[in-house]
This record gives sequence, structure tokens and C-alpha cells, in this order.
Amino acid sequence: MENKEIAGEAILSARRWLESSQATAKDGNYDVAIYGLEMSVEIALKAVMLSIGVETPKIHAIGDAFAKVVKENGRVPLEFSSSLTETIGTFNKLLELRSVAGYMFESGDEFANFEKQYNALEGSAGRVVAMCEKAVRSISGKGRG
Repeated sequence: MENKEIAGEAILSARRWLESSQATAKDGNYDVAIYGLEMSVEIALKAVMLSIGVETPKIHAIGDAFAKVVKENGRVPLEFSSSLTETIGTFNKLLELRSVAGYMFESGDEFANFEKQYNALEGSAGRVVAMCEKAVRSISGKGRG
């Protein structure tokens, strides 16, 4: 499978993570929902990298690598440049929360905090995934559809 095909599959995976996160939040499981939000954004960012032929880091903390790719690669749509700070900020916050959410039993964090954090970040995460999907389609020449 070529990188562009893998990128398309990754976007589908990111969408599934996002939708699963939203359904999980409706059930009140905000720690798990935050974990899903982080995964949706991480996979969406990796999809953009794959679509332009960049090897994705095999780690979760890809914010700096993604920012570098967007700044240096002329094939990434300009909308990423204008929203790069928000995109990386959303991702980094979710990555931080993912660790806490995954091990909430060790952190002693209040469960109610996850609901607030989820509600604050869900819209931004959805926008990042949608923007990444649009970029992957643009880069691969597939438009909407």
C-alpha cells in the first residue's frame, strides 16, 4: 500500500476515533473520551504527513515534527499555516490529558475535570480532524467525495 492510500485509511481511523470519543462522552466516560480525542488528532496529523510522503514518527508526541513538516513542505494547504498554533496547541493539550486520563487511578485527578476538559477540546479536535481530512484529499487530488 502506498503512503497516499495509508493516509486515506488513517483519516478513516481518525474519524472513527473521533466518533467513538463523542459516543463515549455521551455515556459520561470522559476519561476514555479524552483518550479517543487525542488518538483522533494524532492519527489525523500523521495522515497529513503520510500523504506528502513523510515517514511518521512511531511515537505519540508528534507536534514538533508535524509543525516542521507544515512549515517546510509546500504541498501542505495554506490553511494549516494559519491555524498551526491552534492545531499544535490542541494536540499538545490532548496528549498531556491522555496520559492523565489513561492512568487516572494513579494521578488522583478529579473525574469531573475530564468532563470540563473534554467539552473545552472536543470542538477543536473535530476541526483539526476535518482540516486534516481536507488536506489529505487535496494532496491526493481527490476533492470531496
